[in-house]
Amino acid sequence: MNKIKIMVLSIFLSFSFSINAEVLEIYTWKAKEGELDKMLSAFMEAKEIHESEGTVVVSIEQTDMGGTGEYQYTMRWDDLMQWGVYKDMIGSSAKWQKFWTKWSKNPSADLVATVSGGSLDDSKAEDYRDLYVWSAYEWKPAPGRTSEMLARMAQSKSIIEKTGAKVTIYSEAVGGTNDYHFVMFYENWTDMAKSFASLSTNEEWQEFNASNDPTMSTLISTNSGQKIN
Repeated sequence: MNKIKIMVLSIFLSFSFSINAEVLEIYTWKAKEGELDKMLSAFMEAKEIHESEGTVVVSIEQTDMGGTGEYQYTMRWDDLMQWGVYKDMIGSSAKWQKFWTKWSKNPSADLVATVSGGSLDDSKAEDYRDLYVWSAYEWKPAPGRTSEMLARMAQSKSIIEKTGAKVTIYSEAVGGTNDYHFVMFYENWTDMAKSFASLSTNEEWQEFNASNDPTMSTLISTNSGQKIN
């Protein structure tokens, strides 16, 4: 809980993106042995409270390929001001305080990590409500080459979105390591497969990859997953 409070208090100071950009917080949890169902039930209860108390979109996600079997509780707001108003409100919510007191007495999961960030485009929280699967790539730019890497990401986004994906580039804030996340969202796994298949024969994509400079950035991690709510 202390980690969450620290993140909430200092998140504003760490944003490097537009105040009009989508803001998100991701809490990664691992269920205690034999307590998965209890954890997921608590997640659903928390989601109901969070969404009923204000303008936030919550998704509960299971990591898949490249992941660790952990679960993510992701909260999204349309912009930084909406995030701030919501934080003031939820902090005094009797329903949330009652839920958190009950959960804290006998937690069914351990908090593994927290990270916050914001999108570098004009995405809004509601844009993700009907997108159920995702594939994410975390990149670290080489010193002095962040702008160059982001320009390449923007090119990649433009090409991939022609295959049916929604692509969002996120900048990390509190809890992160100043990396950038390139995330492709789809309505289902079939759409993801079709997108990947299309890219494999796409001349524009092949030319783009052929011009890649591997010294510009380092791929830190990849994983995919799906919403379960």
